Amino acid sequence: EAGRGTDLVLPEFEATHYLRFMIRDRPGIIATAAEVFSRHGINIDAVLQEPGWSKTELPFVVTLERCGSSVVSAAMDEIRQLDFHVRPPLWLPILSAEEGRG
Repeated sequence: EAGRGTDLVLPEFEATHYLRFMIRDRPGIIATAAEVFSRHGINIDAVLQEPGWSKTELPFVVTLERCGSSVVSAAMDEIRQLDFHVRPPLWLPILSAEEGRG
């Protein structure tokens, strides 16, 4: 059906990752996300939440240390099910020229 999302199957790769969440703000959201990442063996590199946004549609960004795409996918599947989202999360690998070098 047109306009509906489809699941993409991508080959496994390692990279750092950028995640953006649009949420209804309340205490414990970052702690909940961090707990999910921890269960999957994922380290958070940084969290950014700028002041001045509405608490009903607040963006925050998480960057993850280099890890496999399959573990990020599994963690994001869990995080998408949580009830604080006002828009679907955005997940992008951060690719650089160095990513391909051994």
